Amino acid sequence: MTESALNALLDAHDALVKQCVDSALPFAEFLALYNDFPHLYALDGHEATPGGRAVLQRSRKRIAFHYKVARVLSGLCSEADSENGMYGDAGRFGPMVGLMRLRELVGRHSDCKAEPENIRWRVLPQQVWGWIGDLAGTLAYPVRLHETPSAVAGSSSWRKAG
Repeated sequence: MTESALNALLDAHDALVKQCVDSALPFAEFLALYNDFPHLYALDGHEATPGGRAVLQRSRKRIAFHYKVARVLSGLCSEADSENGMYGDAGRFGPMVGLMRLRELVGRHSDCKAEPENIRWRVLPQQVWGWIGDLAGTLAYPVRLHETPSAVAGSSSWRKAG
C-alpha cells in the first residue's frame, strides 16, 4: 500500500469515527461503514513487504488509534442480547455502551493518534537461533519495545543452556 493510499484510508476512517461521536452518523451506520477496520486491511503489517512495513511504521500512531477503536467495538452485541446477564458476564455490551466507550476513547485521543502497544514483532537472523535447530532462515518472536536485539540475544532465557 502506498503512503498516499494509507493516508486516504486513515483520513476516511478518522472522519467516520468523528462523525459517529458527534452524532452526525448513526451508530449502526458507522458500524456498517467502519467494517472491521483496521483488521480488514492488515494494518498490523503481517502481510506487508519491507517497504510496506516502513509506510505503516510512519503512520503507526494513527493505526494504533484505530486498533483501539476496534478493541472498543469488539465486545459489542445487540441491545437485546446485552440485557441477557450471560452476555454481560462475558464482557459483552450493547450499542449505547459501545458509543459511550467510543466517545471516551476519542476524548482521550482527539487527534486520532495513540501510542502503539508495547509489543512488536522483530525478526532475528538464523545464527541467533542456531541452538533451536535447522530453521528456514529466520524466526519471528515478540519483543518489548525497550529491548534491543543484543539485550534479548544476551539474556539467559534466550541462550543455549549449558
